[in-house]
Amino acid sequence: MGVGVAAVALFALITMSGLDGEENSVVLPAENIEEQVNTSMNEPEVPITQPQRLNERYGVKRHEYQLAIPVETLFGQLPQVPPDFGETWFLFQQKKLDPEDISEEYYMQPEFYESWERGKKNHYLNPSPNYWIPYGYGVYPSHGVVEMTTEDTVNLATFFKAGWGVETFQGVLLDMDSDNFNTVISPNEFLLGPSYPAFNADPDWAKKISLKITPKEDTLPGQYTLRMRLAMPSEENREKWFEQYRSQYVNAAQSFVKVGEAPLVITVVLREAEAN
Repeated sequence: MGVGVAAVALFALITMSGLDGEENSVVLPAENIEEQVNTSMNEPEVPITQPQRLNERYGVKRHEYQLAIPVETLFGQLPQVPPDFGETWFLFQQKKLDPEDISEEYYMQPEFYESWERGKKNHYLNPSPNYWIPYGYGVYPSHGVVEMTTEDTVNLATFFKAGWGVETFQGVLLDMDSDNFNTVISPNEFLLGPSYPAFNADPDWAKKISLKITPKEDTLPGQYTLRMRLAMPSEENREKWFEQYRSQYVNAAQSFVKVGEAPLVITVVLREAEAN
């Protein structure tokens, strides 16, 4: 069977609150934009560009945070925030950038994820000393739609992160069994770092996951659903990670999630390949 490569730009974001209907029009209040003015009386003002507006509105403003944990402690292990973070975040929300286009300087920042504001309030503003969070993870985006032919191979990506306020190192094994498709997940087995009391960078608290999907030779055209699930890591890795982190190590597959719940669901619309 011949193999082609299908470019996919159909990965659907879970939540688009505040952005729906604004794809072609962005109106920013003038008071939210700090204009760059040339102080020379002989030269005109420097105009503000659209990237500057987006970076001002959606950029990271940690100096404004009032958290229970010092900013230097909570974010100290992360890469430096890129100057174009706001513009990149906006383009990703508008589906003009795919997860494959996003590097770790962006997806390692908690502000990249839309649930951060809620997570910041619940777990970092005034955390309770009487409980701790041993489990928790999320996939973003968690749903996707792919159109391909029977001769295509599709490459996708998503982000797998620790939940907000999680203090443990979680062993993860990702699996996507299918009778109709050959699937490759990379990385499929790894250790996920904590997000409390600091966003960990070694091992990372957030990872990019790549997926490769190819129809099997006898798969007929139609609509299929692929589900990525968590399984127990290998015994060798479980023992190694336990020895390293002791009471701070858990298996992510043992978290309190609904039985059978899949953190990533992909709908595949498969068409017959055109005859040459």
